[in-house]
Amino acid sequence: MGSVHYFGYGSLVNRQSRPVGESFVTATIAGWQRHWAHRVDDERAAQLTWRPGEQDETIPKGFTVLTVAPASTVEIDGVLAVIGLTDLPALDRRESGYARHTLNLPDIASPVALYVSSKTQGACREYPLLQSYVDCVLAGYLAVFGWQGVTRFIATTKGWEAPIIDDRSNPLYPRAVTIEDDIRCEFDERILAARRCAVVKHR
Repeated sequence: MGSVHYFGYGSLVNRQSRPVGESFVTATIAGWQRHWAHRVDDERAAQLTWRPGEQDETIPKGFTVLTVAPASTVEIDGVLAVIGLTDLPALDRRESGYARHTLNLPDIASPVALYVSSKTQGACREYPLLQSYVDCVLAGYLAVFGWQGVTRFIATTKGWEAPIIDDRSNPLYPRAVTIEDDIRCEFDERILAARRCAVVKHR
């Protein structure tokens, strides 16, 4: 049975969000940058509450997750995973709304799949970031790359000025993970700092 590699740069970095037994190694690719710019329609988002300081009368229609776009001067960390060819359709379904691109990486004999949003749109109050998704991504980077990896992830991701909706008590993201209180607080502090910096840059 044949196999295929794919590069995970967001929630796929979190081992808890991938099938048991799926092998992977860490990897860095050049020429791409993460963006909070893939919108997902989900009527359940209308029932969620805003984070403190985010409250207004906007009713979300869905949420925004990660994608990547070409960026000649940027490198991003992620995982290079191997799956059987028969498992590729299931991965395509998980990455619904994304197009499967092909990368040719040094030291990898076969092409590597990279999922890129088919229609990128930045986050807004109708399509905010989803806290449970952000937590899953950051927890994955912490587990695989440590706190330095979390720092690099934040620095190489655009769109932190986006509003965030709080679904930690009732996660909307289907692969939500549980994180300890002290780690959650550290995530919140780092996200707040990134958002403040992003807002300043947009002034």
